Amino acid sequence: MKNQIIKTSPRLLSVVVPIHTMYPVLGQVRASIQRAATPFEVLLVTQEALANNLGPALPHEKIIITSKKGRGLVLAEGAGQASGDIIVFLHADTILPDTWDSAIIESLSDQKVIGGGFSLAMDETKAYLKLLIALSKILFYFFHELWGDRALFVRSSFMKQHLTEFEIPMMEDVRLTMMMKKQGKVVLLKEKVITSAATFRKYGLLHNTMRILLVRLWYGMGRDPEKIYEYYYDTLK
Repeated sequence: MKNQIIKTSPRLLSVVVPIHTMYPVLGQVRASIQRAATPFEVLLVTQEALANNLGPALPHEKIIITSKKGRGLVLAEGAGQASGDIIVFLHADTILPDTWDSAIIESLSDQKVIGGGFSLAMDETKAYLKLLIALSKILFYFFHELWGDRALFVRSSFMKQHLTEFEIPMMEDVRLTMMMKKQGKVVLLKEKVITSAATFRKYGLLHNTMRILLVRLWYGMGRDPEKIYEYYYDTLK
């Protein structure tokens, strides 16, 4: 039986941003959050060594220092301290659209919707990257699977109930969407986030694609997320 989703009107948006490296677009990412017309808070979760590089805090920002590694563990720590009715998980290289807050709130006015993500664009227009975006969209329509670069959002009441299940070093985005689709409707918004293609530029289009597909396959086969995390980041060295 599906858990009952608490029917409350959203009052506050909590944006959780894990920062494990200082992306050149991080300033734009933080500024894009600030365009919200809805009350919000921003939880920047990072290592102590990086915290001093963030510069002056913007309105409603809070820096959370963590010793944990792995995006899932870091996001879970941020979500655990979030006060909002809706939690948004935003990568530090992904820029939100102008109306990101109203788009989320409008989608969640349907009480059957538990969460979702945004449509995706990259900061490069190569045909290969457009093909990857199209393939990830197919994943959503067939399996309701969304990856973290789409700025996932979820009702806080649901997230708080399942926080410990989310505490894995990698593939947390896949696990979250799989959990969400069992409990309610998962939506893909028409508004687009813009994510950086820097990793593809640095490590090569084909090489980076194969890494992503391989770790997704391993996760689907039940391999330990800790081992997947070690492989994924070892290949970036």
